[in-house]
Amino acid sequence: MNKKLLVVAVAAALAAPAVAFAQSSVTISGKFSVTADQVSYSRASQSTVAAGAAGPVQRAGNSSETRVSDNSSRIIFNVREDLGNGLAAVAQLDQRFNPATQAQPTGASFAVITGSGNTWVGLQSTTWGKMTFGRHDLHYGKSGDSWNAAGALSLQSWGSALFDQIARPTVAATATNAKSTSNVTLANQSRTNGVIRWEAPNWNGFDGTIAWSANPLTGGSGQASTGGDLGAGAWGTGSNAGQIITRRGQGWNINPRYTASNWNVEYSYWNAKSDINSAGVNNSSVTCNNQAVQGNTIGATGCAASAVTAGQALLVDDQRSDVLAGGVSWNSWTFGVAWNRSKTTSPLSGLVSGDRSAWSLPVSYTSGPHHFGFVYVKANDSKDVSVGAGTTIATATITPMSGADTGAKMFTLSYQYNLSKRTGVGLTWSQISNSANANYNFFYNSPTAFGSANTSTLAGEKVNLVGATIRHNF
Repeated sequence: MNKKLLVVAVAAALAAPAVAFAQSSVTISGKFSVTADQVSYSRASQSTVAAGAAGPVQRAGNSSETRVSDNSSRIIFNVREDLGNGLAAVAQLDQRFNPATQAQPTGASFAVITGSGNTWVGLQSTTWGKMTFGRHDLHYGKSGDSWNAAGALSLQSWGSALFDQIARPTVAATATNAKSTSNVTLANQSRTNGVIRWEAPNWNGFDGTIAWSANPLTGGSGQASTGGDLGAGAWGTGSNAGQIITRRGQGWNINPRYTASNWNVEYSYWNAKSDINSAGVNNSSVTCNNQAVQGNTIGATGCAASAVTAGQALLVDDQRSDVLAGGVSWNSWTFGVAWNRSKTTSPLSGLVSGDRSAWSLPVSYTSGPHHFGFVYVKANDSKDVSVGAGTTIATATITPMSGADTGAKMFTLSYQYNLSKRTGVGLTWSQISNSANANYNFFYNSPTAFGSANTSTLAGEKVNLVGATIRHNF
């Protein structure tokens, strides 16, 4: 008799949580996606330098490698509780993992942290849409070739590699130094932190999102924040030399869309500014003419700014980017086009540091389980920019710099075969051809989440990737 009572008591205890959480639901989904690939580099040649220079930089060591790469495998937990009257509480935990290795190759910079993907919590209404707070993909990834990002193909061949980066001129050619570029990613090419996001319901084909971030240019792959609004400012350069600059960072993304039965169009606006606050810079006050002065009184008194410390390198240029994209479906074909115009501006000098446009032309054909894709992406040369230098307003110099030969072209051919609704295999061939002063690389290839440690590009290089992929959704 006692044993029977014990069984009843245990059964009741186990059933109690089910009753308590009966109004909440948790859905688990995700994917495993891994590619066996080979990447190779050729035609390394930086721009011609003056007579007597050492000549073009060449690649040292191996020029190719074979590897096994992750394609952003993930496990996602979606939580929903109906609150009545068309209102629900919603949340998502998006955990990225790498089945090819125990972690990303640069684990310190791209740590596999809990919720490293799109992770948020909020409320959803059938009438006014969804409001969430957390981390979101914003603005980037609109090159039109979604099958490379989500299908059974190499994620590194995604058109975002050129479409969402700017190769900016940084150093003018001299007798000892070839001209080079500094690449910057738009909207982190990953999640944006500190986001408040509203997603509109579908109104006769119209929908879209409006998002605001308190810290938009902090990397979205788990890196520590570089600071908030509070703290010391940083010394200006160029026309702002000799002044301490402070500012609250923030970012906006506005993304309206329209989808019809066989065509779609969307626009995305991105405007992001970093905090002028670096933990490594302590320039709140300096001594000038035997007096402690602060702020832009330094420029007024003609005093030189103190030496810039290494911490100031944490400051990020402001970003402004506009994307217009769309596509049309006809029979089994889909034709797309996307345009991106983006520029970066130094918060210290106020000068434009990069300004380029890019195009993407994706085409796909589907027949039953077969999917064929072709993508052409062209990143144009950056416009000519100016670089500011100097430690006082009196000594500030503005140097023009040419953006010639900072563009690149990218071609991708792909084939996928869906073994079932959840499992697919695919083949990818992709090539990036850099102009003489550009060093674009495949999406997150070097040395980040999906690449390997020594696969950075040199100026003017041509990069090839061939991969065989298997993907399983669950």
